[in-house]
Amino acid sequence: MAIGRNSPCPCGSGKKYKQCCLRKEKTQPTEQSNSMPTKFRYESGSYGDFERGFLPSIICYMQNHSGTDRPHFCLAKTTQLCIREDEADTIAHEDLEIAFAVKQNGGADKDFAMVLKKAGYVSVEGFKIVAEPNDSGNG
Repeated sequence: MAIGRNSPCPCGSGKKYKQCCLRKEKTQPTEQSNSMPTKFRYESGSYGDFERGFLPSIICYMQNHSGTDRPHFCLAKTTQLCIREDEADTIAHEDLEIAFAVKQNGGADKDFAMVLKKAGYVSVEGFKIVAEPNDSGNG
C-alpha cells in the first residue's frame, strides 16, 4: 500500500509525509534509494538541563545511503517534567518499549507513532544533541 503525500509520515515525526521523508527521498540519488530501504533507529533519553528539569525524550535516527545514522527528529514528553535526568530517560525508555510492543503485535508505523503521541510526546523543532563527557573517545 502506497503512502499518500498528505498522510502522516511513517517514521513517526508527526509531520505529513510530503514535508518529511518524501523530501528526503527526492534528494537522494534514485539508484541509492531503490537499493537500500530507509532504516530508523530510536533512542530514549532526556531533554533539558539541571536548572529547569528534564523531559523524557526520544530521538529517531535515520540511516542514510552510506549506512551511517543521522538525527532525524526528536520527540519530548512535555506532560512530565523530571528533576533527575535518569528518571526522564527511564520514562522515555518505558514509553518506547510500549510503542515497540504495539508494532511487534502487528501494529503499523502509524500505530507506533500514535502510542507516543497519546503518551504526550511532541516534535521538538531545532533540537541539539549534546554529547556526554565520556563520549569524546578519550575515556
